[in-house]
Amino acid sequence: MLAKYLIAAFQALGINAVPVVGMFAADWSVETAMLLYLLENLIGIPLAALLVRLLAPAREDAPGMRVRHRREILNTYLIVALSFSLGSAIFILFVVYRTTNGQVDLTRLRTGLGAITLFALLGFLVDLVYMRPLSLPRAEKVLERSLGRIFLLYLAVFVGMFLAIFGLASFFIPFVVLKTLVDIGYLLQAFPGARRAEETEPTGDADAPPSFWRSVTISWKQRSR
Repeated sequence: MLAKYLIAAFQALGINAVPVVGMFAADWSVETAMLLYLLENLIGIPLAALLVRLLAPAREDAPGMRVRHRREILNTYLIVALSFSLGSAIFILFVVYRTTNGQVDLTRLRTGLGAITLFALLGFLVDLVYMRPLSLPRAEKVLERSLGRIFLLYLAVFVGMFLAIFGLASFFIPFVVLKTLVDIGYLLQAFPGARRAEETEPTGDADAPPSFWRSVTISWKQRSR
């Protein structure tokens, strides 16, 4: 089991190190690094959804607990994740185009994308092997962590619009530090002690407040009427 956490730590640090090492060791531009973070999110969305699709049951129905459906959880995740990622993409592409006049170094971008894809696939394979069995409550946690990274980039884009007047580097470095800390925090939550505490919490009581997924789904259905 220790091997799992060592590989996960290597994957989390590695995927965050790619843009940083590229900038400081290979003279990549800040614009290339920001595009890589956007692409990392876009790669992570189908991988997170596929993990839940492969490992989680179609539904869970326990006495005294509300029924959970995998399809409902995945639909909610994809709607939210793709919507926020589209917003981030619009602003990042706009800034990159304005600052580079559309002249992006595609060779460096492909190199960084290849490295990030390898780290993302490594994380997916580790989860695929070690997260069995994946209950729907745990699947919700997995997708919530994926959304956390998407929300972080979305928030960083809007903060960066104000910091950009001082140069993109003044925005990029705090974002890298924050994102790395968030990823390490998610990794620490996955340790056995944290997981046991998480699994003993009441997550499915019918009288308990609705989860993130239930709240978003209810709101979505109400608006569609």
